[in-house]
Amino acid sequence: MTKSYALVQLTPENAGGHNSMKAMHYERYRGPARIAPAKMGTPQPSASQLLVTVAASSVNPIDWKLRDESLRFLAPVRFPSVPSFHLAGEVVATGVRKFKAGERVYACLAARNQGTCAEYAIVEETLVESPAAAR
Repeated sequence: MTKSYALVQLTPENAGGHNSMKAMHYERYRGPARIAPAKMGTPQPSASQLLVTVAASSVNPIDWKLRDESLRFLAPVRFPSVPSFHLAGEVVATGVRKFKAGERVYACLAARNQGTCAEYAIVEETLVESPAAAR
């Protein structure tokens, strides 16, 4: 029997501030059955980062290879781990000038920073693009 989980989209009505968020995570290597929903603290951006509300994220071969221990010696996972590196979403908070709150963005997180299978993600300014800027 397989289980499926869905993240609930955070809205102003159910957010209650940005203190906590829902995310998919795993605490050990192996199998997709280890991935489960969790409530965790919302990450806080530093001066060079953006806090982005995630509208979409992807699961790619690198994600399942990290989860199933295939790359354990090359790229060990820190647990608990929130999978995925890619996202599309909207800036919530920022310490940088290039992006503003409410701006739509897409990004690929740095190699050691998974975490886009969540309601919020922290992204380095240098790894973010805006669809408006790409035109």
